[in-house]
Amino acid sequence: MAEQFRPSRGPRPVTDDRYAMDDRLDTPSSLDVAPVSSESDRRPPGRQLWQVPTILLSGGLIALAFTWEKLPWVQGPGVIMAEQDVVELPLEQAVMEQAGQESLVLEQADPPWMSQLERIRQQLDDGHHAAAHVGLLRLVRNEPEAHGLAPLVRDCFSQRVHHAGTSSSLRGLLHSYSQRPLDPSERAWVLAANCRLACLDDPAAAGDAMLVGMRRLELESLAPGIVCEMYVVLAECSIAAGLVEPAREALRQAESVVGSGSEQDIRCRTLRGDIALAEQRYPDAICEYGQAHQICGSSPLAGRVVEGLARAHGLMHEHDEAIGMIESLCRSVGEPGWPGVQSVAGLIVSQHDAAIGARSLEHAVSLAELGHSLPLAGRARADIILRVATANRLLADVLSGSHPSPEGDVARQVLVEPVSAEANKAYARAGRAYLEYADALDQFSDLPGRSVDAVWMAADSYDLAGHWNEAIASFKRYLSRDGSGGPRRDEARFRLASARYAGLDHTGAASVYASLIHDEPHSPFAAMSHVPLARCLLAEGDFAEAERRLLDVLQGRAGLTPRAAQYKHALAELARLEFDRGQYRDAIERCTEFIDRYADTGGHGECLFVLGESWWGLALEYQAELEVALTDSQEAHWEELRIEAMEQAGYCFDAVAMMPRPAVTSDGLSAEQWDLAWLYRADARFEQGLFAKALELYEAVQIRQHQEGVGLIALIQVVNCHELLGQPQLATSAHARALARLQQLPDEVFQDGAVIFDREAWSRWLQNRPLLAVVQQPVGGGLDE
Repeated sequence: MAEQFRPSRGPRPVTDDRYAMDDRLDTPSSLDVAPVSSESDRRPPGRQLWQVPTILLSGGLIALAFTWEKLPWVQGPGVIMAEQDVVELPLEQAVMEQAGQESLVLEQADPPWMSQLERIRQQLDDGHHAAAHVGLLRLVRNEPEAHGLAPLVRDCFSQRVHHAGTSSSLRGLLHSYSQRPLDPSERAWVLAANCRLACLDDPAAAGDAMLVGMRRLELESLAPGIVCEMYVVLAECSIAAGLVEPAREALRQAESVVGSGSEQDIRCRTLRGDIALAEQRYPDAICEYGQAHQICGSSPLAGRVVEGLARAHGLMHEHDEAIGMIESLCRSVGEPGWPGVQSVAGLIVSQHDAAIGARSLEHAVSLAELGHSLPLAGRARADIILRVATANRLLADVLSGSHPSPEGDVARQVLVEPVSAEANKAYARAGRAYLEYADALDQFSDLPGRSVDAVWMAADSYDLAGHWNEAIASFKRYLSRDGSGGPRRDEARFRLASARYAGLDHTGAASVYASLIHDEPHSPFAAMSHVPLARCLLAEGDFAEAERRLLDVLQGRAGLTPRAAQYKHALAELARLEFDRGQYRDAIERCTEFIDRYADTGGHGECLFVLGESWWGLALEYQAELEVALTDSQEAHWEELRIEAMEQAGYCFDAVAMMPRPAVTSDGLSAEQWDLAWLYRADARFEQGLFAKALELYEAVQIRQHQEGVGLIALIQVVNCHELLGQPQLATSAHARALARLQQLPDEVFQDGAVIFDREAWSRWLQNRPLLAVVQQPVGGGLDE
């Protein structure tokens, strides 16, 4: 866990050798100090020099002691007088370029240094830190008589140290400041500041230099604030180097003299949070960071504290709190003291991946969207976009609970399985993100395959979302870029045709289905295309060609056996086609075969409904023959056949009504068909003359569906049944109920086509009561089935 405190090791900034004081702090070799071998050797000194246990007393330490007086911040002005004669124009030019100004040309006639001090202080107060830094650097170098510079140097360092890329110019300022006559406290502060900068590049070497420097100083003679700063810097270096125990000891020393609410206090609490995080004591880390957050206010250290809180809350799986902290980071990214874009993006990626691992997909989506709002470029931007896509896709899959696969009828599943609105939106977001990811990958010539895969995922996501136009465009884009061929290309053509069919482009869909069958006759997706092609032909009105395609499947010419899903679909589709064309006997034969073959596997509800309608249609044919019969024997024959057909129809509708009301239509049976089956089973008994049984079934329908048009129709049939059973008073009561029900039905019932009249027409019809005439005797057989 200590590795997480190590900063990313990048190239060292190029600085002028004359100002490379910090370079001598960066590596043990340049300091002539032997590297510290263990945490026990890095225990920081106490307040009394003679109380400090002997550590680091190796050959390197002795050598450093001999060369101590040669270090820049220890030398006096007389020793380095020769160096002061050099004009440091190149460094000032670099500083001016960072400030966004023209190169500085030192003027011979400068204003009095007191005026310069006032101007620099005003620039710091106004937030013009870069300009203040340039002016202070010039003042420190060129005004040896100036005094009272310490507060300005410290303020400038405190404000500029949080800016990325300013360490080189700050080192130059510290080096120039160290050439002036300084008291011990100021020299101690310069030591701490240089080690703090060196910690960014080599924390171990910076910590060693901090230890050696502290042993050369009389800590008792220094101000408590300076001593605290030195221990805090030592703790920062130790944590960055992964040495927890020395850091803990340094913090104990610092907290013994720290001022409450000071910058050092905030840094101490933040470092304790870092230690708790490294030791996986996440509640303690949240507590320490939280206390620092309460006192930091608008301090430049606030960003560091908020970042720690975000990490701790994320590791505790408190994703809402972590997201709140990361939102603050995103709003303040780039401000002084706050983490930069790359740092925030790295935090978001780690938190996103942790949320995915914990299956907290909503939080993963939120984190990815936060990362997407950052001004990233290149591969970092592509990495964030990929996470936006994958998080939304995983969320959509979970919400929908549906994962269509090539083994099934993909087009059928996409069309009939309703996806929740949230899943639909998530699929659409995933599709957009995958396309954006593909566009981002196009910038890199070494990733062509991943770009094509991203386009495929975009097309797949749009298809599942039901965004047919976007799915069509994405599948076409995939087919234009994928030259590998194989099953995925065939699937892309199949799903392109399915998307066109779903978008009611039957002609375009039929063209793609037919070309796939022609080009790849042995592909499984070609075999899956026969039935959808027949549906397209039916929609276009080409019944003969549709029937031929379906018969190809059923007669084995498409290479499918009865166990294939496409054979099952072809059989059901041909039964519906024959019913629609009035070929009731053929439809009954197809439906019976379907139920015999597949009743045990489920999905036969719609076929049962079509079988019932086919028997009903056949009964109507017998009724027509009955009406033209010439003899009593012919009438009896056709009546017997009619009753038998109605009886079979009633049995079929009974079977459908006994099924659970379909919530999803994966077997083809719709909720509307299920509702009608309840009404049709009663109608079948009514047509058989079984009025008592019909009355019972109609009453069940009008109770079950009292807020629908079907319920009103059933209630009117209740009136007819009572009158045919010789119960005029009950018929009158039922008629009154029908009138009241008409007034209670919502307007939507008369707008969706569920009933054949509008409300006013129904009212007039019921007021006139054009019902069956009242009979004194019930029709024979009407009292008992």
